Amino acid sequence: MNSSNNPDSNTKTEDDLITVEYQGVELTAKFILRTKRDFAIEILSPYSGFLTGLHKPCFADPKSSFLNAEGIFKAEGMLIKLYIILKQFFENIESIKSEIPIIQEEHEVTNSKILELKNDLKNLKSKMKKKILTPLEYQRSIKPLKKEIKNLKCSKFDSFERLLEKNLQTIVPYNLRFEFYEFLIKETKAI
Repeated sequence: MNSSNNPDSNTKTEDDLITVEYQGVELTAKFILRTKRDFAIEILSPYSGFLTGLHKPCFADPKSSFLNAEGIFKAEGMLIKLYIILKQFFENIESIKSEIPIIQEEHEVTNSKILELKNDLKNLKSKMKKKILTPLEYQRSIKPLKKEIKNLKCSKFDSFERLLEKNLQTIVPYNLRFEFYEFLIKETKAI
């Protein structure tokens, strides 16, 4: 068993496992990826299946490395942050779950609008092929439609972000938002 060089840490590592005590709770994670510039960890307990990580560009500090004690120190910090977010998430899970059907309905409406816009794009292309529209007219016509499709796709995720902001008192990292969304969709389908 190795110990990190951080004297204030109660971190232990064994192979790719990290264990740290935070506010009386033992947190365990494993390294999924660990290179000089990157690491990713998956929490194993008290929650499981959620990931976090860090990337440090070479130009930021070319001499540093996550393969040494710095990697353990950063990983334990990320594990604690992940635990705090997950704790809030699971403390508010029932409230969040109750609003998922509303978000799913919003997504269905948005998907139907996207489908209509895609059909409009096909119709415009057909008109161009039939020489009803010139290529220039076609390009000018499709640009706002494509922009609207992109905005609608973004709005689908915005509704879920608002739900997290409403129920959690912390900023949820981008990668966790997707994991939370997938988790909740699976959970609500199981009900």
